[in-house]
Amino acid sequence: MNDLRIPIRIFGAKIKNKQKLLSSQSGGAFTAVAETFLKSNAVIYGCGMDENLNAVYMRITDPEELGKIQGSKYVQARLKNAYQDIQKDLDEGKTVLFSGTPCYANAVKRYFKNHRFYKNLYTVDLICHGVPSPKVYHAYLKYLEKKQNSPVRSFVFRDKTCQGGGWHKHIEKVTYADDTVAYEEGYTKLFYTNLPLRPSCGTCRFSCMSRTGDFTVGDYWGVEQIFPEFHDDQGVSLIFLNTKRAAEMFPYIRPALETVECREEQAAVQPNLKQPSYIPKCRKRFWNDFHKKGIAYCIRHWSTAGGLSFRIRRKVMKLLKLW
Repeated sequence: MNDLRIPIRIFGAKIKNKQKLLSSQSGGAFTAVAETFLKSNAVIYGCGMDENLNAVYMRITDPEELGKIQGSKYVQARLKNAYQDIQKDLDEGKTVLFSGTPCYANAVKRYFKNHRFYKNLYTVDLICHGVPSPKVYHAYLKYLEKKQNSPVRSFVFRDKTCQGGGWHKHIEKVTYADDTVAYEEGYTKLFYTNLPLRPSCGTCRFSCMSRTGDFTVGDYWGVEQIFPEFHDDQGVSLIFLNTKRAAEMFPYIRPALETVECREEQAAVQPNLKQPSYIPKCRKRFWNDFHKKGIAYCIRHWSTAGGLSFRIRRKVMKLLKLW
């Protein structure tokens, strides 16, 4: 099974509806794709948050439910009953759109490749930086709850609506049970050290321009240099059309979007389209500190939240080839 393809066409994209753009964590390309499929009575599978704030794959059939699976979740998600539910939907001849990390999208394709209605299964793969362990994410939620002395009711990994925020600022929005709303950066700053990522993310074969899904969506990092007139601080997506049937669907999706067509080299400025995220050599030391000293210590000592002392320590470790 040829599971990686060079894109047929590539676009920078922004959803025209400004409210939908704000509620998306990129440029809203996935929203436009999903809404088009839902209009044709398709079933959508994507990552959302359950009642316990676990990242899990959910099944939706109504545009009103789309908000449940919008937005990035920077943590490894559980598939739960997705395979069984997709099996049932395909058995009934329904059109299914699965959206997820490229490793999950590829696994779903491979699992159902011999199904008699495999042609009804469409996939969207995400341009993925890597996924942290849920242990770090849940430890962070507990740390926030202890600090606020109130349970976390909702957690948005990347909020664009806060003052001083925007697409380029990765600000976490935390809503507590006591109705307090706070904006944090601790988890994000730890995430971008790559220390909490799964080791396999450092050797990901999907971190390239060849893609596994029918569609690929992700942040268009670097758009301000390539297409400065198209840049928008509320978000710009990349959308790849990787298969003939994705290209055939796009005329129905495109009216909801502002688009600019890109050459391959104009899209490849996105780092994870060139290579996997680097996993530091000191990852084991980080995990040792996480288990022994806790998440608060790791945020202070292993992320940019540690300020100048962290930057000095990282520079020394790099010189000693320990990072």
